[in-house]
Amino acid sequence: MKTLSYILLLVSVPNYVEGLYKKYGTDFFKNLIAFVFLVLLVGLVFYFLSPLSVSLESRYRGAFFTNPNGFGLFCFLSFLLFAVINEFYKSAFTRTEKIFFVGVLLFSLYLTQSRNAVVSILIFYIFRFFYRMSPIIGFLI
Repeated sequence: MKTLSYILLLVSVPNYVEGLYKKYGTDFFKNLIAFVFLVLLVGLVFYFLSPLSVSLESRYRGAFFTNPNGFGLFCFLSFLLFAVINEFYKSAFTRTEKIFFVGVLLFSLYLTQSRNAVVSILIFYIFRFFYRMSPIIGFLI
């Protein structure tokens, strides 16, 4: 059943995203990032109002997640999504929006104490550096 679920996910989601992009353009991606930002912000509001309600053994897990590492993975994938959108649509977000979103995301990531997510972001930037030097070097590494 899990294999079937993943096959359906891999077949349906890209087509759905492409259809929404054709229909709404870059506004679709802006709204998607706004939704991610809202998820992060709601978690931080709960964290400051009632830290125990969004913590698991003193690690922040966000408002909608049950595991800090799962929330760290969400933060990492959101970071990648934001980086890719900024790479392809440089004018989609203002400089202030970019700083605010990345700040909230990194602060949430810091609170989760997810080493996996932090190392993954570092690896992303290392490979991005090599790929910008030369696509061949990036591919080989």
